[in-house]
Amino acid sequence: MKGTVTFILFVLVLTLGAFIYLFERDTWSTAEQNAHARKAFTFDPDEISQIWIERDGAQLICEREEGLWHIRTPVDDHADEGLIHRFLYYIELLRKNTAITAQDRLEHNLTLSDYGMDAPQAMIRLSGKNRTKSYLIGKKSTLDNRVYVKEESQDVIVSVDDQLLKMIPTSPSEWRVRDLFRENASDITRFSIRRADGFIQAGRQDSGQWVIQQPIKARASVTAIQRLLESLLPLQIDRFVTDSVKDLTAYGLDHPMAELSLWQKNSKTPDTLLIGKAAETTTNGVFVKWSSKTAVCVVSNGLLHLLSVPLNELRTRRLTTLAAPAVRHVKLARGEQIVEFLKTENGQWEMLRPTREKADTMLIDMLVETWCDSGILSYVADDVTNWPSFGFDPPRCSVELSITTNQTESASETSENRSFAGWQISTLPPENGVLLVRADATSVYGVAAQLADTVNMNPLYYRARELLNIPRDQVLRISQTLDQDETCELVYDDTSKTFTVVRPEGRTLDAESLDIFLRQILRLSAERFVVENPENLAEFGLDQPSAVIRLGLSGSAGIGRTLLLGGEAGNGHIYAMIQGRDVVFELNRVTGAILCAELLKKAPVPKTPTPEENPSRENQPAE
Repeated sequence: MKGTVTFILFVLVLTLGAFIYLFERDTWSTAEQNAHARKAFTFDPDEISQIWIERDGAQLICEREEGLWHIRTPVDDHADEGLIHRFLYYIELLRKNTAITAQDRLEHNLTLSDYGMDAPQAMIRLSGKNRTKSYLIGKKSTLDNRVYVKEESQDVIVSVDDQLLKMIPTSPSEWRVRDLFRENASDITRFSIRRADGFIQAGRQDSGQWVIQQPIKARASVTAIQRLLESLLPLQIDRFVTDSVKDLTAYGLDHPMAELSLWQKNSKTPDTLLIGKAAETTTNGVFVKWSSKTAVCVVSNGLLHLLSVPLNELRTRRLTTLAAPAVRHVKLARGEQIVEFLKTENGQWEMLRPTREKADTMLIDMLVETWCDSGILSYVADDVTNWPSFGFDPPRCSVELSITTNQTESASETSENRSFAGWQISTLPPENGVLLVRADATSVYGVAAQLADTVNMNPLYYRARELLNIPRDQVLRISQTLDQDETCELVYDDTSKTFTVVRPEGRTLDAESLDIFLRQILRLSAERFVVENPENLAEFGLDQPSAVIRLGLSGSAGIGRTLLLGGEAGNGHIYAMIQGRDVVFELNRVTGAILCAELLKKAPVPKTPTPEENPSRENQPAE
């Protein structure tokens, strides 16, 4: 019996639960019903697609299309999304304070006009999802901070917070977008500024680099252009003056003080902003009008200040866009004289002209880095035709850098060709630390005077300081002649794996001195190259050298090398030359001393015996 009762109760619970789930799941709870009943405006803000407001004889109609709000009346324009969403969510949360029915009014002998419904302060009509509701906003309550509201199709009048009146725009322009510009900086691909002192136009390349297109062709500063655009785009409209202008003259827009044209992505034609005269009623405002619109507005005259930016402030301060590590070719020229370098695959620099030699890689890298990292201190002149007055006819010298080995490019291509950069250096002396350089076909720049110090037209200046780099096992013979005295000659004995003394006979090798000598000469480096193919060796003491050192070699090192040491060069240096290379260079005096050091052990000096050491002589009879 108990089991039957339990089963029946279980079935009843399941049935009740199913009923609640199927029939009551979409109904509101009592609390929800009470909260909904207290709403003054029974609309879901997300469902509203049109707002119609009439106040003080002015009508405002806004419509939502594809999630964005637009003003349709009294003018077709973008609406301020933030203000509209704020309005909708305010009225969605607005609660009734009191409700006055028709019966209440009858009992108190009151009519609709007593609540201002015969001539309402405003009317709001909300439409969405095939339904529309209109609300009349009447008088303010005399007893508290309330205003009366009535849904047009209902008899009940409710009182709500009078903040509602502040949320309803008093003029249609209050809900218009105040942004003077609707573009994003990243969407602008070109702009132009026309003003009394000239015309500026700049465009952005596919690489993102900005270039000045008019009045000259030059590289632009991406940072300066970005800063200009980011200062312009946030500007706001202070006041809408008229939407149906007939006479531009009244606003100074027939002959504007300035014009700003903007091109956007995939746009062949720009939209142009005309900037007219100062607004009479505003001390710091000017009239403006977009060419694509009829509205005349007032904006801050800070706009004019931004558009008065000097051309040179928009130009890049970088001397070149080349990155130093990418440069593979360097060419220095003065008249017919050319010094040319090429970076090999292993990252070392090699001199190509005037002779093929190893170059000082650190020195060439420093030259390239200095020019690539240098900035433009000043823009001296553009559209130059009188080159002699700037010291470029002819120039002192020229510098060319390239990231390729193709030498068909010309200096006139430098502003557009990013693989090449070239400059001519003026013959005029620097003033106040500023050196003049010609960077393209028409422009003269001012750069740091120290740049000239990196350019030396003497090929010897760039030669690698390393003179010899010989493996020790390739040395077969060593000959050392000092001051034309007896020669010391050593020969490598392959059997004993050591050097033996050939001359002078009877002498013994000093192994430690030889080791120091070899370590110095096999990695010999010059302190400075002096002259190539000298006409007078006597000038350097090399006609009769103080020392002649010969190395007999095997293998890839060649037949041999002969080093001549000459006279004093000053500053702790001596002159020297490798025979056959005909280049006089300087060696450190200490290096010279090591190379001239004795390689043999000192020969024992014969000792005369004393009488004590030779007693037999004392016992001999006197003659």
